[in-house]
Amino acid sequence: MRASVDVAKGMIDATIDEVRRVTNALLPAALNEFGLTTALRARCDEMALVAGLKVHFETTGTVDRLDNKSKTYLYRIAQEAITNVIKHARAGRLEVKLLREGPEVTLIVNDNGKGFIFDPVSFAHRNGIQNIRERVALLDGKFEMQTMPDAGTSLKVTIPYKTGNG
Repeated sequence: MRASVDVAKGMIDATIDEVRRVTNALLPAALNEFGLTTALRARCDEMALVAGLKVHFETTGTVDRLDNKSKTYLYRIAQEAITNVIKHARAGRLEVKLLREGPEVTLIVNDNGKGFIFDPVSFAHRNGIQNIRERVALLDGKFEMQTMPDAGTSLKVTIPYKTGNG
């Protein structure tokens, strides 16, 4: 029986990996059609309705010429961070900021949820945080996270503003 469970677990893990691979290859239609700012705003509005959160979205500067890889990864990072808030934070408020300041683009996701004790060693291999770290590294960016129990969580990603023209 143990062997059957192990085989089933292996099949489930392989399926999850395949779904992630396919999902990561797909671009959200709104991202291609309307750009990063509009796609993020739409995602925030959708999550506000679905999760019953009070969501504030703010943007400064323009990221219209940001290269496709950066747009996609920033969108996926925001998506992962928002999903984590909904799944784990028990938050009532979510704030998402997309800021273009000179040669950098910054994404900030803050919540007023339960927070947690962040141990970089034990959290380093959790899928959500690991996915965010990997994407930030691929964009030559910086990843910062601050959290404390009963004090919410703040995630900040800063990347170079690389245009589609190089």
